[in-house]
Amino acid sequence: MEKLKENSRISYLDVAKGIGIILVVMGHTGFLKDAVSKYIFSFHMPLFFVISGMLINLKHEENKDFGETIRKKAKALLIPYLSFSVIYIIISLVENYFGVMSKEELIQGIIYMCTFYGDSTLWFLPALLISEVLFIFLMKRMKGQLVLIISVLSGVIAFTVQTLITPVWASHTDSLLIVNLIDFLRVFLRGIIAESFVVFGFFGYKYIADSKNNKLLDLAKGIALLSLTFGVSYFNDTVDFHRVVLGNYASFLLAGILGSFGIIILSKAMENVRILTYFGRNSLIVMCTHLRFYVLFGAINLAFLVNMYVTRAKDYIFMLVVLVSSFLLEALIIEIIVRFLPFLIGKSNKKC
Repeated sequence: MEKLKENSRISYLDVAKGIGIILVVMGHTGFLKDAVSKYIFSFHMPLFFVISGMLINLKHEENKDFGETIRKKAKALLIPYLSFSVIYIIISLVENYFGVMSKEELIQGIIYMCTFYGDSTLWFLPALLISEVLFIFLMKRMKGQLVLIISVLSGVIAFTVQTLITPVWASHTDSLLIVNLIDFLRVFLRGIIAESFVVFGFFGYKYIADSKNNKLLDLAKGIALLSLTFGVSYFNDTVDFHRVVLGNYASFLLAGILGSFGIIILSKAMENVRILTYFGRNSLIVMCTHLRFYVLFGAINLAFLVNMYVTRAKDYIFMLVVLVSSFLLEALIIEIIVRFLPFLIGKSNKKC
């Protein structure tokens, strides 16, 4: 079994996060074919929650002081949430000044920040905090197998509540109070559903860590799981974890688990790919900046410009230009934040 020492990392989990954040950016381009989009969205966010469960196992956080553990997690997740929320509001003020964003949209963004619903991709941080706190709470009070059962049932209940409140939300879109009260409830529903993936990550980690290092076998197992994921996702609707639009819940849960473990096992065969490790370690920054910092917007416009001159370029060339330019810009943002503004992500030194 691997051991995680202070400030050390498990490289293949960083690689998995690196792959995951690339898939997140790809999914947000809006230029993927429907089947591919459904496939990526079926597991790219569950992957981060599964990895979170694995890290809880690695650090034995379920055995540590509950209050201290929660304090550290709140600092690690809420400081970036609040920091980037303030930056988003500043960006929104500029957009409002130039007529890109309405006053109503600006006010809604501020409400999202205050209710922890999260503007844009920031929803992920409160969801991760709630899922981790809930899981550790359950682990301290119940036996492992019971935690697994309770977590899955809680996810089903949360999804059921979501299906019941959605018609109410849709019929009261003219009421700012009702809409935002329901969205506030969704903050917790997202966290409860996310905890279903955290628990599978926690209990699945032993299998991953104990398996012998065989790159060819890991490659084959990873591809097999990802192939199964495609089959499951094909028969579901496109998932939107942000808005808790999950389609068939059984398909969503199965695809999320299969795809997440597929990527993680595949990453064991690719753990020396340094560029994936780099972006995996800094995936939080990429998650928070690629949309509202206009990184992806600029990359897409650059790809359109390239297409004007490379008239026979295929769709994959367009996507390649988008990804390469996006992550070059993200590398610059990462270095600026890590070296000069580490307080934005709750750090006081240059290590990220």
